[in-house]
Amino acid sequence: QTNLNDQARFDAFSETIGGHVKDLFNVIRDDGTRWYDPGHADADTNDGFAHMLKALFVSWSKHNNPADSLATRIMGLEWKNHTIRGTFYSPDDFKLRMQGLWRINEMLPLIGAPTTDEAKLKATWNGLTDDAQDFIKDEKGVDPFDAAHFGLDPIFWTDVFDLLKAYWNREFKKTANNYVKNKRIKRKREDDDDSIHNDDDDGDDSVHSHDDDDDDSAHSNDEDS
Repeated sequence: QTNLNDQARFDAFSETIGGHVKDLFNVIRDDGTRWYDPGHADADTNDGFAHMLKALFVSWSKHNNPADSLATRIMGLEWKNHTIRGTFYSPDDFKLRMQGLWRINEMLPLIGAPTTDEAKLKATWNGLTDDAQDFIKDEKGVDPFDAAHFGLDPIFWTDVFDLLKAYWNREFKKTANNYVKNKRIKRKREDDDDSIHNDDDDGDDSVHSHDDDDDDSAHSNDEDS
């Protein structure tokens, strides 16, 4: 997406990196890897540059299939096992985190087929508590996998979190809000205590100062007498 052509594109990129990463870049550019062939006709094109970046990611991460490795880790992240502010993550926040991770996954080199939406839905669903699943099925009346129609029209994996919002608002939002409120109260008390201690320190200095003045005055009177 730049006005740079051929070698200039690679030269400009090399100026943005350094150290070990630049050493890897130079080796890939000169000798190539399974992801990038410097002798290929498209090696200096935009497509070739994209292949070079994939090769660099593989070499840098020391993993032959980084996208698949990350996908496995993402699939293991379950909503029911992650808490914040004394309770479960809000569905909106957790969804954004998962979407961000999948976007990173899409940028990494991949050997084999990408993770399907069906697999993402299954992992997301299995990551809910039983009560959360019951809420979606019973109170919302939604079958995420559309079993009644042999799975012809399942929901998208992010829809699970959208359906979960009402449940979280009802069951956990108050806990989250109280957690934040209590933290603010505790912080205010600590600030007040610090302020009191600081005032006490100032007061002591003042008292000692007066005492010192009295002592000096007494000594002065003694000398006069």
